[in-house]
Amino acid sequence: MLKKKFAGVAVAVLAAFLILPAATAANAANYVPTTSTTGDVVIAGETGVAAFAANAFDPGTSVSFSVDGPGLAVLSTFKAATATLTKTATGTGAVSVNVAAPANAPGDYAVTAKGVRGGVEIYGVATVSAVAADSAAGLALTGARADALAATGFNAPLLVIWGAVGVIALGVAMVAVLRLQRRSAASTAAAALVTA
Repeated sequence: MLKKKFAGVAVAVLAAFLILPAATAANAANYVPTTSTTGDVVIAGETGVAAFAANAFDPGTSVSFSVDGPGLAVLSTFKAATATLTKTATGTGAVSVNVAAPANAPGDYAVTAKGVRGGVEIYGVATVSAVAADSAAGLALTGARADALAATGFNAPLLVIWGAVGVIALGVAMVAVLRLQRRSAASTAAAALVTA
């Protein structure tokens, strides 16, 4: 009996780990949808654009930007260099900012925009990726040597990986519960034969 309770609790805990990420994502109402954000891929040392599409923010409102990445990136509008910047959203609620990635620090630069939509403070994140000029991606951008080394590895979202691990663990737990139930049923049947 104790094994059944333990197995039931284990299945419930595993199910909670699978449901919790979905519930957390549903609470992201104060964020600009990722489908409304775009970011350029540039060679390190060049300038890319982080853009937030129409209806990302209320039209004509102030949107403040900040950038975070492996090096000191520069946010710019009219070639002015600052660490943070404030711009006004267009009449459609769209806004964009230029990001100058440093030449010596390739990597992803997360541009965070904070503004208002529907009277509520809202955040958006667009990523500008800076690649080294001598990398495979940098060579593809510049149209240089076609025989460069290809990028290797597997890029899967962390949520997908943890979801797959959770599904496998849930399956293992369910098999264990079924085996315990079969053993319990067999023990009960054997006990009934012995007493008969």
